[in-house]
Amino acid sequence: MTVISAAGIVKPIAMNPEENGPAGDLRGPTDLTSYGGISGIVDRDNGMFLVGVFLTDEPRSGAGPERLDFTDQEDFDELAPQVNQTFLIGDGAGRRYVVPSGATRVFLGFADGASYQGAPGWYDNNRGQLAVSVEFAAE
Repeated sequence: MTVISAAGIVKPIAMNPEENGPAGDLRGPTDLTSYGGISGIVDRDNGMFLVGVFLTDEPRSGAGPERLDFTDQEDFDELAPQVNQTFLIGDGAGRRYVVPSGATRVFLGFADGASYQGAPGWYDNNRGQLAVSVEFAAE
């Protein structure tokens, strides 16, 4: 999967004047735990950034795969995440992601939680929108 573009503006807290794009707030820190068989994610220098996760049609269970830590690791061209492993997309233009074997879908969203820490959640106070375009290579 190649990210063609990711653009737009979001507000992590609707009433807060601060806003950011898909790359995040570049402050963080983010340290979200795994939940429902999907891994959390870490980036001590960024918050409210665009993430993705590849899933299969099988029910998720257990703790999920190892959490990826993108602290000082946001500059990459290609990444091969596991199924159920949350990964950084950010503004992502030109980044390639190896679709894991068995994956049938990909979900995009934000790594959010109370102050970006602990369990994922706190999505009901976010506002804005992003437009993300991806391309899948033919098999």
